[in-house]
Amino acid sequence: MKKLAVLLLPLLAVAATPAAADWLVTRSGERVDIQGPWQLKGKLVVFTRMDGSFASLRTSEVDLKASERVTAEEKAKKAAPAPAAAAPEKKKPVAVVTDETLAKARKPAPAPSPEPGQPAPPAAEPPASTGPAVLGAWDRRALEGAEGIELFGTLQNPGNKIAAGVAVTVQLFDEAGDLVESAEAVLDESSIAPGGMIHFRIPLPGLFTFADAKFRVKSFVLDFDPVPQEGEGPQ
Repeated sequence: MKKLAVLLLPLLAVAATPAAADWLVTRSGERVDIQGPWQLKGKLVVFTRMDGSFASLRTSEVDLKASERVTAEEKAKKAAPAPAAAAPEKKKPVAVVTDETLAKARKPAPAPSPEPGQPAPPAAEPPASTGPAVLGAWDRRALEGAEGIELFGTLQNPGNKIAAGVAVTVQLFDEAGDLVESAEAVLDESSIAPGGMIHFRIPLPGLFTFADAKFRVKSFVLDFDPVPQEGEGPQ
């Protein structure tokens, strides 16, 4: 292939009318990438190399029509919009498990509604206390031999009459609200004097933990008139 003769021009070359091209194509089919448009000056095609230096080729060595066509094609490629980036795939939501959701999951399902014409089941009555005796402080402790736990505490009578027939029942529930144990208390006395106090204990063998306790204290007022002495009757 015939070697092309490239003539370097001085920096202060006289500018001619620029042609709208950024590529030069030689008669042998070679492509020359240039900076900016090339220019015709007489029998020379003047252009700027990619390194910024000025150069020229003889017009007989350049295919001007092919140069314009290739330049237009390359500019069209550069002007074409870039393909849109694919949208990121949506990730499936991840369930977050918290103490609150676990507590809700442990709650028992609501009782089904009765069928039409059938009576509704009776609702469970919460423990209720009756009489003048009231629950004081209470606590728990381990039974001897690590066989379970025991509840212990006090009962008080804030009234001004004797609280008789004292009895205590406890109901124990787990974290889901289900009843796990029900037991009667052992009292050191069955009555409480006005303003007095007695102790109770509730052994629970085989039970080691619970979440909630509800006590029911039952008693009645022992109210009686003293027997009148002789001579104290009504006049």
